[in-house]
Amino acid sequence: MKTSEELRRVRELRDQGLVGHYVDAARKLAAAEPQQVAVHIEAAYACESVGEDEAALEHYDAAWALGIPDDEGPAFTASYGSTLTTVGRVDEAVAILGEALQRYPDYAPLKAFLALALNAHGHPTAAMATLLQLTLELARDDDLDGFDSALAQVQTELIAASMERP
Repeated sequence: MKTSEELRRVRELRDQGLVGHYVDAARKLAAAEPQQVAVHIEAAYACESVGEDEAALEHYDAAWALGIPDDEGPAFTASYGSTLTTVGRVDEAVAILGEALQRYPDYAPLKAFLALALNAHGHPTAAMATLLQLTLELARDDDLDGFDSALAQVQTELIAASMERP
């Protein structure tokens, strides 16, 4: 059976809510097809869906090494960065999320997960500036009740403060 057909069947298990079977099938497929980035991505998502972050990272790392297709890039990188932060690989998370944000500047989850990684890395001011930037970008016209200019000023000040050396 072709990899694409096997991958479709694995995703059907996910869609049917058969979580245990989904995780097992995704892992088996990744073991059988170690050079297929798509199966590692699916296995990473499967492992993460059941809270197995270390196992997920094995597949995230393998997929990353193989090269992520552009159409998967933003969501994959957000998930990968989040998991890196969760397991304490915060330096890598900040680097990967920061680079991805340069490539996909309009993908809001990257900013949110970068802020969390920055905070975990001991940079709460930069984290707050990033979250405030995200808030300003996502807010609709009247959402901030006229405080958008004031919040933009605070965000600018937070960026400047985060650049200062203690």
